[in-house]
Amino acid sequence: MAEREIKFKHAGPSLAFLEKEMEDKLGVPRTWQLPDLEHAYDGLEEIGQGPEYFSHIRKGEYFLDLGGPKTGYTGYYFTDICDDPDEVVDGKVTLYGPDIHEILPESTVPLGLHWKLYGRDVSHLHAEYLGRQVMTACMTTEGWMISGAAFDPWIRLSKKAAPKYKGFYQFAQLLRAYGRTTSPLLEKVEMVIVVGAPVVGGVVESAPSGVPKEAITEISGKLRKRQEIYDAWSKEMQDADVEIFYGCTLCKMIAPNHACVVAPSNVPFCGFASWSGMKTTYEVEPGGYIFACPRGELIDKDMSWYKGVDEEIWERSNHKYHHFFLNSTILYPATNCGCFEAASFYIPEVDGIGIVNRRYTGETPLGIPFSTLAGFMSGGEQNHGFKGLSVRNMMMRDLLRGDGGWN
Repeated sequence: MAEREIKFKHAGPSLAFLEKEMEDKLGVPRTWQLPDLEHAYDGLEEIGQGPEYFSHIRKGEYFLDLGGPKTGYTGYYFTDICDDPDEVVDGKVTLYGPDIHEILPESTVPLGLHWKLYGRDVSHLHAEYLGRQVMTACMTTEGWMISGAAFDPWIRLSKKAAPKYKGFYQFAQLLRAYGRTTSPLLEKVEMVIVVGAPVVGGVVESAPSGVPKEAITEISGKLRKRQEIYDAWSKEMQDADVEIFYGCTLCKMIAPNHACVVAPSNVPFCGFASWSGMKTTYEVEPGGYIFACPRGELIDKDMSWYKGVDEEIWERSNHKYHHFFLNSTILYPATNCGCFEAASFYIPEVDGIGIVNRRYTGETPLGIPFSTLAGFMSGGEQNHGFKGLSVRNMMMRDLLRGDGGWN
């Protein structure tokens, strides 16, 4: 009983029935019940899943453009750890709005994905690990491209793969099958999918018009509050409290020389993980994409320059980068894969640092928009004067301390 009370204290009030409570704004849903675990992949024989299916889907190649800049990054993909088994119906998929083939090709729509997970031995400490498992499934499922972050989503479905899918429920089926078969801790997985009204293109005749953008934004705001509860717990520790940092190599599929190093004071720029979350992931799956990184000797406190981090990154970057300063944009910043929520950049005219969020579509003081800046920074390169950031990262007291930090 005590364990349940602790889990609820950290997880906060339940949002398991959030969409149900908002049906007056979302419209009438459609539901599917997926096969039991023994038959989890039934009906998916023509759809591939695995690292070889990771892909970029460019303009002219996508059947659907979900979230992203044209929608103002309206939407979310949120992993919700539920304490009560009655809150989750294993294999249930609920869809609000139009389905895949009810949307005209090359349309752009807002998208919300709410994954509800339950396991007797699963707590808020597993939220990041399980969220990463879901993201891995998304990234390695045939025909899908996923980027951005939990509250800045951008997903595309390719024209080539679209005919293989009968509907969003099969996408959900693949994610559940992957999650249940790779994470034995999970006992129940339910998905709620919210598809917005097209901002580009449209829907076929007689199809649902789509959920209003304002309703999706409202859901996103409520889920973000829950994320803030997770964040408050993870921000309690400081770098000096631990001897081991953790790193992530998940994005080496798109950036071969890239690896993230995460310390208690340094949340990675994708916003999907914290030190405590990575620690839990490593303990659950020590042979996976998370690695332990002894921090070693502290060389410079302001820069967060550690001998152990340098040694680890030298190996993880295929012997390309010698130094990683965890709290600097100007000198030896971390490499970037492309999933950052925001970016910091040096402005020589004022000898200062600028920060731009992915949602901002205007020009930065450098005379270029975020999209151009992101293209330059991505790919696993170390670009002095440029650094990826997450919104959670900006909340840390040591943010960019090597460049002066917060005033």
